[in-house]
Amino acid sequence: MYWIKIKISKVVRLVRASDRFEALVRALSVLTFILMAWVGHRVLSDRPSCVHSSGIRSVTIEGRKVFNCQLESRLDLEPLLNPLRPHIQKKLRAIEALEPLSPFSGRWSQLNIEIVDNDPRAFSQEYNQLKIGSDWLNQPDVLLRAFNQVYLTLHTHNSNLIQTQVLADFLRFWLQPKETDVMRMASTPLALNDACLGDYRSVQLEQLCGSRILASLQPRSPKLYGSIGVWPLLSYALAQVVRTLPLSQREQVLQNVWASNEWPVLKPPQSAKAQDVAEWLESSVDLYLTSLGVKETPQRLAAFKSTMKNIGVEAPLRWELTVDLRHTPKWTEILDQLKKWSQFRLSQRTLVFTPNGEVALPSGTRVAWAATDIRSQKHVMVACHWPAAQEAIPIEARQFFAHQSCDRLNQPFWEN
Repeated sequence: MYWIKIKISKVVRLVRASDRFEALVRALSVLTFILMAWVGHRVLSDRPSCVHSSGIRSVTIEGRKVFNCQLESRLDLEPLLNPLRPHIQKKLRAIEALEPLSPFSGRWSQLNIEIVDNDPRAFSQEYNQLKIGSDWLNQPDVLLRAFNQVYLTLHTHNSNLIQTQVLADFLRFWLQPKETDVMRMASTPLALNDACLGDYRSVQLEQLCGSRILASLQPRSPKLYGSIGVWPLLSYALAQVVRTLPLSQREQVLQNVWASNEWPVLKPPQSAKAQDVAEWLESSVDLYLTSLGVKETPQRLAAFKSTMKNIGVEAPLRWELTVDLRHTPKWTEILDQLKKWSQFRLSQRTLVFTPNGEVALPSGTRVAWAATDIRSQKHVMVACHWPAAQEAIPIEARQFFAHQSCDRLNQPFWEN
């Protein structure tokens, strides 16, 4: 009987021990499930506290350094314990939208960016460290040009400002095209002050564009005719030619861009005359195509001729309509009317002469072509008081229209 009691007591102790072990296993199972669910949530959920980019390593905003998501562990508790403030996340998302050229190079960038608020127009680079002012976030196209140029400089070790800008714009037009990427020689801003106000101005030249020296010069001074306005046109023409080449040649071009750091040193056009600009553009495109490794084949020649025709490389420049608004006090209002009118005639090239210079429509770009470089289908003059003969613009046109009015236009009378 005593032996039976001992056996029963041992069995009871074993049962109680198994209950405690089972409870421990159950608790560990619940903890494991919770951890698995948390890991799954971290994997599938958005990650607003890191940089989603293949070209940016880190971004520093208000002293807070945010690393690329590839460098951040998903199990890190820091984003949960110390999340980014909403306005910092907004700036971070604006930077992420500016994807540099790294996916096309096959290399991951080591670019470190610092956004500063105390100097909103700042822009400086020291190797892979880039400091930019917060105002540039409101001009994403301009900032993307700067990112691409910095990235190209890092990986090709080419420090020539013009060469890297031409190549960076070429890659952007070719590999990152937009619907708004439509350029014509006729609407290219040649004057430096016009280029500084254009869509393809450079962040790197911000100090020059905002300098007092530039503001003190006359709008059409020969000193203002530089190369800022024509380099994007060269890049656009190169992209249009390369886009039509066979796939094997395009792959070779892309490899040559990243493999070489020696490119032609080009001078700007000899003058702002249409003939000089056209000759410069044709010779520059041909020279760069050779440097990019594009062989002289019938396909290259056909692509070259087609591109020159599409972007309007010619002299003199042909316009469907030219309008002289220099002799009416309502020229600003009429110019706004013409801008709206031109949006419904995107294929029609219009050049408007105003007291502040010439404007090409529908792009709205300020240009500086001489009257001898212009041929028009229709030339229109709107004047409050008829000017003297020597004050009229000597335009060669097929049809001439004149309208005397000191007010806005009621209708496009040249279409009747």
